[in-house]
Amino acid sequence: MYRRYGPPDVLSVEDVEKPVPKGDEVLVRVHTASINAADRVLLRGKPFIIRLGMGLSKPRHPVLGFDVAGRVEAVGRRVEAFRMGDDVFGASRFGGSAEYACVSEQTVVAKPPNVSFEQAAATPTAAYTALQAIGKKGRLRPGEKVLVEGASGGVGTFAVQLAKAFGAEVTAVRSTRNVEIARSIGADHARGKTVITIGPGLGQSPGFQTIRPMKDLSVNRSPVTRPSTPPPSALERPKPQRA
Repeated sequence: MYRRYGPPDVLSVEDVEKPVPKGDEVLVRVHTASINAADRVLLRGKPFIIRLGMGLSKPRHPVLGFDVAGRVEAVGRRVEAFRMGDDVFGASRFGGSAEYACVSEQTVVAKPPNVSFEQAAATPTAAYTALQAIGKKGRLRPGEKVLVEGASGGVGTFAVQLAKAFGAEVTAVRSTRNVEIARSIGADHARGKTVITIGPGLGQSPGFQTIRPMKDLSVNRSPVTRPSTPPPSALERPKPQRA
């Protein structure tokens, strides 16, 4: 928990009341929670503008964390898709870094048996951010070429795999030591940052989109000829808990 904005030193471990799910929420006993860039922003309260929504002098939501994976312990009265005991993963509004977290039925899905809790918890924010860049912002189509800058990060690795799933030819730019990882997740071409410079050059070449997943999801699109084929469719009484 954090009662004031600042560096990691302001974090503490405290006992709080066990949350109670609303009608459209499930209560998840958290097995694994992941940390994202948003958690760092909220912890420090910077840029200052975020405090307009999160609390000016201190955080309104003192438990960090969004992405969780775990087991359903209780369901709200309007929840139909999940039952107690289901293994799930998804994104909570706040409070994922605790023993229990409430998650909307709309932002949680069943965890596949062949996916670990750790893998599942690392997915929601990073994968959804990449999907926005590839799909909503980039409108990627089969046969197009895409360059993913920052392909070694959480968002970047998903961007590479999603772009391949959309049928694109993918060039991944990442640190030199991670070039083989880029190839292992499907990149057609992998370049180390000591070898290639993004700017007027490859990223601006005809037929290339440049995806910078950790920037602003902006897409640099050069004129391309689009193929005609569309992409694939793509409650119990509260108890103390440790946060």
